[in-house]
Amino acid sequence: MPDKEKAKEELRKLVEKYHRQKSEIANEEQVCQSLVLPLFRNVLGWDTEDPAEFKAQESQKSGKRSDYVTALNGISQFVIEAKALDRE
Repeated sequence: MPDKEKAKEELRKLVEKYHRQKSEIANEEQVCQSLVLPLFRNVLGWDTEDPAEFKAQESQKSGKRSDYVTALNGISQFVIEAKALDRE
């Protein structure tokens, strides 16, 4: 888990990246790779490579698929659904 100051710095970098690249981020996959994964990995300290902690393209009981599900001790904590950025 990153310390508080490192997490703040990583979040600042991520916000700057968003502002610089928002016109280049065209779809949900790019949102996930450019913004969502770095947020969870670098700011919040989740191990996004460990499927026991961070599962990609998880099917839900409703039959729908979420982009990511986080888990602690094998128990799902929350679902992440990314959307493409609005081009207004």
